[in-house]
Amino acid sequence: MKKKITMFICVNLINEARNAILNKACKKADVKIVKIPCSGMIKKVFLLRAFEADSDIVAAFGCEQDQCRYMQGSLRAEKRVIRTKKILDEIDIESNRLVFFNISSDDNKEFSEIIEKILTERL
Repeated sequence: MKKKITMFICVNLINEARNAILNKACKKADVKIVKIPCSGMIKKVFLLRAFEADSDIVAAFGCEQDQCRYMQGSLRAEKRVIRTKKILDEIDIESNRLVFFNISSDDNKEFSEIIEKILTERL
């Protein structure tokens, strides 16, 4: 059975090469990609609903802190992920199944390595 993964990704992090990486990932697992205008728009309820929809892993991707076009979007997203992890612990869902990555908008190798790690390992 394929691993079910939900990924929330800032549109400012998407380019042609990364779309190809994500398309390849979709062939290896049941991947739902949610493109958002800024990672700062990620809400706790969205993350929790992904688990409610039986995701094995929920991953959120934000720009590096100094590269965010919306000043502190990545910082807000990271804080929401941390708070959501606390909720997951309280309801006996492994919080390590929720991950957040700050990535450079131009480092496709790093992005590819992170996607491969998500596909092959339990984080």
